[in-house]
Amino acid sequence: MDKGPHNQDTRSNHDVGAKLRSSSADEPIGFTELWCPENDDQPRGPVAILLEAGKITADDFKAALEHQKNNRRLGILDALVETKAVDEVTVQEAVAAYFNIPFQPIKPEDVDPDIFKLLDSEFIKRRRVIPIKRDGNKIVVG
Repeated sequence: MDKGPHNQDTRSNHDVGAKLRSSSADEPIGFTELWCPENDDQPRGPVAILLEAGKITADDFKAALEHQKNNRRLGILDALVETKAVDEVTVQEAVAAYFNIPFQPIKPEDVDPDIFKLLDSEFIKRRRVIPIKRDGNKIVVG
């Protein structure tokens, strides 16, 4: 690091702010190389998990992206379901795997309606949980 009088960094703000250094420290990387809107069609998160697991193909992903362009409020996972590339349960499994949490499908008969009475409705809305059953002194939520 270049140091001037009084031990201050003399590099320009342009050098510091406009470039990041790669691991080799000799090759500057511009911000556009970190993220470009035209590269925003790369699968990430649960979609990447679905691709790696062979649950969807690259063509399925491209078709979902096209479907999403016509439905701007639609998320990519919903677009994959709407284009019938994958079902909702498989998407839920991929989301659980991405967040490293256990997945268990819940059927209506698994839900104990009396458990709803034990939790305040505001708590349920705020936490976005569904009380499912009681397990000892704990309430299982989904």
